[in-house]
Amino acid sequence: MKIRITDSSPVWSEYPINQLIGQEFEVKDSDKNGYYIGYGETGLYFIHSHECEEVVE
Repeated sequence: MKIRITDSSPVWSEYPINQLIGQEFEVKDSDKNGYYIGYGETGLYFIHSHECEEVVE
């Protein structure tokens, strides 16, 4: 499954995602609140479900 980042929540983070808007990522894991993508130092970065959309292939 892939998601496209569509928005960035206005919270401070060591890895802000505003520069990722429009990019697509493979989902590594998910829960009821959102998705984990391969990004950042740990390789798992949480994206809230309201910050992205599922990419339909």
